[in-house]
Amino acid sequence: MSNWLRKHNLPTADLPNDSTRFYEGRTGERRVCIGALQRFQTPALLRSVVVRSGEKGKGYGRALIEFLLEEARSNGLKSVYLLTTTADSFFEEIGFTVVDRSDLSSSLRSSEEARKLCPDSAVCMKYSLDPPPKDQRDKCELKNGR
Repeated sequence: MSNWLRKHNLPTADLPNDSTRFYEGRTGERRVCIGALQRFQTPALLRSVVVRSGEKGKGYGRALIEFLLEEARSNGLKSVYLLTTTADSFFEEIGFTVVDRSDLSSSLRSSEEARKLCPDSAVCMKYSLDPPPKDQRDKCELKNGR
């Protein structure tokens, strides 16, 4: 995976590490996207999301991010942060909001990704994994569509 990340100009200096778990999207035998969650106590950092050239705009990146967000939620995390220099509008479409870097937890702020690998000009974003208020959950019934 490191070669793929370097090819797409994403940081690899702090990889591998025990707190980062990579996931990939495939069509058949072909890798079309990768992304990772790096845990920092209760928040996580979404990082290293990249979609293969020629496969962008087909929903692979969005599907991977939605999977990663659900993975974070199912592991009891409360929020997911990211730092981006190129894709803030894409992440806003998914539901991330721009926040100040000072909003990062101390453990996340002290990470190599936040301190050294991402420039100060990178946009910091947050996705809250809090469940909707009970009164909103009660308004509809969710069922398996099969």
